[in-house]
Amino acid sequence: MSATVRLSGKLPKDEDTNGLDDLHAELVDDPQYLHLAVVWFDASKVTHDVDGHEDVPTVRIRRIEPITGVDENQLRVIAAKAFAERTGRRQLPYEGEEALELFDEGHQ
Repeated sequence: MSATVRLSGKLPKDEDTNGLDDLHAELVDDPQYLHLAVVWFDASKVTHDVDGHEDVPTVRIRRIEPITGVDENQLRVIAAKAFAERTGRRQLPYEGEEALELFDEGHQ
């Protein structure tokens, strides 16, 4: 299904709306680390695929804010819960999995 939505390759140019620049050193030093961010997006255009008979939106990132520290663990919990609700599956364990278990215990 992911082929039904495309992603624009552009990031916001304004440093006030593109928080990724603040992570430059971390991205260079540890490129394998999976960062989390909150992303505001909309559709910059919708293309009609005549052969496939469907409309394909292209998503444009309007703002991106990396989340670090304690907030990062909270966002991981929220993201794992959203993934489970959307797919019906539980996400594979990650650092901070105990936070998700605590969340599950508190919200049953």
